Parts: sequence; C-alpha cells; structure tokens
Amino acid sequence: MISIIILVYNVREYIEEALDSVIHQTYQNLQIIVVDDGSTDGSGLVCDEYAKRDNRITVIHQENKGLSAARNAGLDIAKGEYIAFLDSDDAFHREMIERLLGVAQKERADIVACDIASFWTQKKMKEPRIRRHDYKCLSKTAAMHAAVKGEITCLSWDKLYASHIWHDVRFPEGRLCEDFAVLFDLLERADKVCKVNELLVMHRERMTSITHAISFKYLKDYNYSRLIYDGYVEKHIPEYFSHEHLRQCKRSRLNAYLVDYSKCLRIRDKSRERCIKYVKRNMMKLLRDDDLDRLDIKYRIGYILFLLCPWLIAPSYNGIYFLRNLIRYSAGSVKRRKII
Repeated sequence: MISIIILVYNVREYIEEALDSVIHQTYQNLQIIVVDDGSTDGSGLVCDEYAKRDNRITVIHQENKGLSAARNAGLDIAKGEYIAFLDSDDAFHREMIERLLGVAQKERADIVACDIASFWTQKKMKEPRIRRHDYKCLSKTAAMHAAVKGEITCLSWDKLYASHIWHDVRFPEGRLCEDFAVLFDLLERADKVCKVNELLVMHRERMTSITHAISFKYLKDYNYSRLIYDGYVEKHIPEYFSHEHLRQCKRSRLNAYLVDYSKCLRIRDKSRERCIKYVKRNMMKLLRDDDLDRLDIKYRIGYILFLLCPWLIAPSYNGIYFLRNLIRYSAGSVKRRKII
C-alpha cells in the first residue's frame, strides 16, 4: 500500500483536480490522507464529499498550523510501505505512483524521484505525454552529490519514499521552506536513490504561493533552512562531501538571495525596507565568505552592483542576461523541469 499525503489550505479552485489525479491513479492500493489545515474557503467541505465517495480517503481537519505541521499530521497516521506528498494546487500524472513504485521495487530503492512539469495557468493542467521510460540509480553518496548539483531537488512532492526512512524524521513546524531542512536526513537513511526521467508531477505556478510570495518570515525561514542544509554539507566533509560541494551550496544560496532581493523590490507595504536590508545583509556576508574566494571577479562585481543599483541592471536586456548567467553559474545548468 502507498500512503499519499495531500495538504489543503484555501485552494477551493484547484482541490478537485488534485484529488481526481490521485483517486484515478493506475495503481489503486492507496491510503489517501487529506490534511485540511484550517481552510476558510470551503476546501475542507470538498474533501469531506470526496471521502464519502471513496473509502480510501481520510480527512484530517485541524486549525491552521502551517505546512510542516500538516505534513507531520499525515505522516503520523501513514500506514503504507511507501509515502508520497502532493500539494493541493498540483496534480499527479495518472501513472506516477505505478511507475515510481515499479522502479522502487525493482531496484530496492528507498527514494525514487521524478521530473516536474510546471504550468503558469489557472485552468486544468494538461497531462504531459510520457515519451520514454528510463532512470538511473545512485548510491547514498552519489545522491547527496546530485542534490547539491540540483539534479535531485529538495522538494518533497516529486518523490516516492520508503516509509521506514521517515521513522524519526519530521518537518520543522512553524517554518516555511521546510524541505531543505529534511532532505539530507532522508538521503542519509536511503541506501539507494533512483531518478526517473519522466514528467510525472504537474506543478502549478501561482504568484500567491509560498514559492513566489515574499515576506520577512519567508526570508528568515528560508535562511534558517539553507543554513541547516549547508551546515550538513560542511559537517560531513570528507565523509560524503568535498569543499567544492560546500562552495557550490553557498553559490546556490547566493543566487537564491539575489532572486529574493529582486522580489523584495516589488513589495509595496511597510515591510519592504526591512526585507531588503535583511537580504542585502545576508548577501554581503556571504560574499565575504572565504569559501567563495574563487568566485569569478566579474560575478562578484555583478552581485555588488545589483545590490547597489538594481534598477539599472534588472530592467535592461543585459541585466536579464546577466541574471540568467548568475543563475546558471550558481545553481548549475541542470534542467530540472519543463515549463508549460
């Protein structure tokens, strides 16, 4: 049996698409756990109606405690041999569970990841056509290296997990960007990790989602999770990582600060200056880090120029080109997902 944990919070417009994508999976032996995290728009009522029609669905209603607490509530009652997560504005390809489970069982893998199809749409997402069926398997150490390079994402909802690796792992409650905080703990508990090169998760990009919205809490929680992430890498040198892996993590974090700084410039309330100062302070501190002493001088100057006069760089064609290259330089040129 597979336990699928679906998180729900004020997504009345999308929840039916998410639930339908799960109940119509080609693999049917499912425990479907829906956690309504204090929705006020009727999303919870929709979940209750689905539960009446499908006895595989269990709905948990709780006061709003945040994404981590909702996921943990689902983990606490999960009974399947494997576990998957789904956000309620996303959807699974109808063969997602069957394909990932097939690889997990064939290869005896503890984690199987897949590719993501991202949609900028408010309408129903069109299921990608699966053109191939290939995958690669990685050892524990190789999987950790792949995570640092971005070949395996930190996201929790593009993977199928053996349930035993969650035995003593839970998401940090009360914080955003929680995926970063648990990724290496899970990889450390996995003897083998596989990556399926197929678009099996359909992810809806929304400007109001946690990923795209910006707030001082988001910035602090992201920084907290990334420091845990980078700290794990530093702590496990040379057991799993090299100093170059640590530098790569810090370059990636620098790039993420750059993106956050750009978002802060669009804030229109009184928190704008506070957010800008916070991100700028973190960026400047990281630019002085000894591990980044090999950062190409043109990129170092570019980062500083962007902090000093972002309005001159960001709007221009050259600025966009520069930012694109910073992203490639910092995070690598790995193509993680297809944008539709």
